[in-house]
Amino acid sequence: MFAFLGAWTIGRKVITTMSTEIVDAAAFTPEASVGVLFFTGLALLISNLYGVLASTSMTAVAAIVGLGLATGTLNTALMFTILSAWIVAPLIAVFRCVYRQIPVPTPRRQIRIWSPYEPVDRNRYPGEAPTAIGQR
Repeated sequence: MFAFLGAWTIGRKVITTMSTEIVDAAAFTPEASVGVLFFTGLALLISNLYGVLASTSMTAVAAIVGLGLATGTLNTALMFTILSAWIVAPLIAVFRCVYRQIPVPTPRRQIRIWSPYEPVDRNRYPGEAPTAIGQR
């Protein structure tokens, strides 16, 4: 629900920024657009092959920056603002979690929430295979 609301409200501004404000819209020729999409996809493919997490939107912005550098139409002031947000936002999140003691779910807890199987206590149930929730 929130993803839809975010895409509907702020997503339009993101699309406008990526399509006309980072580089001049005239730089987006069909060939340049295919190049941006190709390098975005290639970077995401390589990161997935090596198991490195990568943000699709950050990768797309990086490819557009490459286009702007190649054509000399990069809006450096806007890129400074975007890079600042990419650095500052995670720092604020860490600060809020550490100093405000907001509980952050651990991966084990997330797996337990999304798994249809209960974790098995091997000492309590020796030799028992995991069962679906509520089938004990």
